Amino acid sequence: MRAGTSSQWNCSKAGRQGFSQSRGNRYFEFAMFSHTQYDLPRMRDNLERAVKLDPHFAEARNWYGFTGHWVVDA
Repeated sequence: MRAGTSSQWNCSKAGRQGFSQSRGNRYFEFAMFSHTQYDLPRMRDNLERAVKLDPHFAEARNWYGFTGHWVVDA
């Protein structure tokens, strides 16, 4: 990766060129941090808040649905 480029794990809307700051972006970032801590309940709570604040936040909706499979499998 070149110096000055964003990490592959920077998946927030705010970190990508061309996206405005999402209202739910802060909760999405909290959710991604919770993911690194293996805290699935907190991750899902934060993703749910992000989607409620910004229903068009596709990335948060995608992660929320994906984590639903983890809950079923657990």
